[in-house]
Amino acid sequence: MDKKWGAAALLLTAALLTGCGSSGGDSAEDKGGADSAKEEKHTSAPERSASSAPKGEGLDGTWRAGNRDSPFKTLTITGTKVKTTGEQSCPGELSDAGGEKPRIELHCAKPVNGREKGALKMKPDGTKLSISWDGPDWGGYMDVFERS
Repeated sequence: MDKKWGAAALLLTAALLTGCGSSGGDSAEDKGGADSAKEEKHTSAPERSASSAPKGEGLDGTWRAGNRDSPFKTLTITGTKVKTTGEQSCPGELSDAGGEKPRIELHCAKPVNGREKGALKMKPDGTKLSISWDGPDWGGYMDVFERS
């Protein structure tokens, strides 16, 4: 029986000396020593660079039409200037770009069938943009664009 108690005492002593299972904060790492600072550099999350920033910050950029019946292939927004490509290639203007209710107005050489003026709304994650075109009382056309 002395061997069992001796082995148990040896294990308990080893556990106490190495700090295994201890939350007392007596080691150099717990006190914020030099070893702790080195370890912190290796375990901290990497900083985000500008190239890894999430897409979708603002309306500027090129947007690809998502609905098949749209006469537009792309919509490019640069500040207050707008340009479309596709069946209808038109220049245009954007008003209230930084506000809550941005609006678009296209100046096409030939009519766009109810897609001249409309309200823009961007999805919160910045990946999709919808335009609700002005129309009759029931509403006009709606085009959805994805950031490209």
